Amino acid sequence: MHPKIDNWLFKLDVDFQEVASTMISLVMSTHPGMIANWNYGVPYFECNGVVCFFNKKKEGIDVGFMKGHRMPKDLPLLEDRGLKLVRHIVMPQNPSIEHFDALSIALNEAVSLNLK
Repeated sequence: MHPKIDNWLFKLDVDFQEVASTMISLVMSTHPGMIANWNYGVPYFECNGVVCFFNKKKEGIDVGFMKGHRMPKDLPLLEDRGLKLVRHIVMPQNPSIEHFDALSIALNEAVSLNLK
């Protein structure tokens, strides 16, 4: 993985380290062409273009989907915050299986948009 992402993980509160690590593993397993990168001070994940990025917020780890505006509006837990392009899923400190399922569904959708 990218050394700056490793450092980002290390600097997270201990309570979020395992969640973030699991999320990164899920992202990287979505497609064999997935690449972990570091841009704008946060982890970015790319597969034929940017798929998503992570940003630690007070309420959890925010996953921003760059082409979220093109994703189905009824995807579980996908939030529209009024931004032109990006849609989000927030992973709380103690996510349920539904959070990880929603992330997996959104990741597959985001990758398929990039591969079209």
